[in-house]
Amino acid sequence: MHSTFSGDGTDSLEDMVISAIEKGCGYIAVTEHCNNDYAARNIKGAAKTSLEKYHKEFMRVKHKYTGQIEIAYGIELGYDPFANELNAAQLDAGGYDYVINSVHTIDGEDCYWERYFSNRTQKEGYNNYLKAVYESLSAPYRFNTVGHFGYITRNSPFEKRDMLTEYYEIAEAILKKMIAGGVALEANSSVRSAPSPCLPQRDIIRLYRDLGGELIVYGSDAHATGDICRSRAEVMSLLKDCGFKYHTIFLNGKMKLLPLL
Repeated sequence: MHSTFSGDGTDSLEDMVISAIEKGCGYIAVTEHCNNDYAARNIKGAAKTSLEKYHKEFMRVKHKYTGQIEIAYGIELGYDPFANELNAAQLDAGGYDYVINSVHTIDGEDCYWERYFSNRTQKEGYNNYLKAVYESLSAPYRFNTVGHFGYITRNSPFEKRDMLTEYYEIAEAILKKMIAGGVALEANSSVRSAPSPCLPQRDIIRLYRDLGGELIVYGSDAHATGDICRSRAEVMSLLKDCGFKYHTIFLNGKMKLLPLL
């Protein structure tokens, strides 16, 4: 989840934690954005996160609600080769429990927006994105999870937004590389207008499992209190249907597997 420290979050960190407690959560991961990918290419529109202020407030809130909820100290790193050194340096200094590695930008453009396709075909856009995700798996810093795999499909202006059938070879290569590296796949329920309960699409999640992948993380990607736990039951049901018996959390620098109930 993300708070106002991420720039695009609408509620304070403490309000997010209170809401999670009220919804019965026993565990959450706060994963504020670190927008070095935008800064490295001078992309406008992404606020710079004050990691020092985030850390100070996180520790205050974590202490205040000790015994009521477990809170993982996390960060979401935006991958861009130009940002590798800064990402690595900030990560080494942070001491984070949980690190998400996400692709938002490709060659200086945010592929979230429909306008990314104004001068590209769907195939060109999707191939660009998948190549960037594959490249991100060799980033020179540690990470636990690939975030919102399928980000480019959230607002792509096409009736058919399947990211597997025509791109099977590279999608399979990404999943195999993740499995070999012990990297978890996130089932991200912030799908926007994408036609599925989570990203990546069901067929990709099933392929990950069929290839031997066992590390799956449910993530609401909440940016407001009302988004916490969105579609959780539906996503957990999907994971069971795809053959998973456990889901994964990260806390105090350690990975834990919890039964899917």
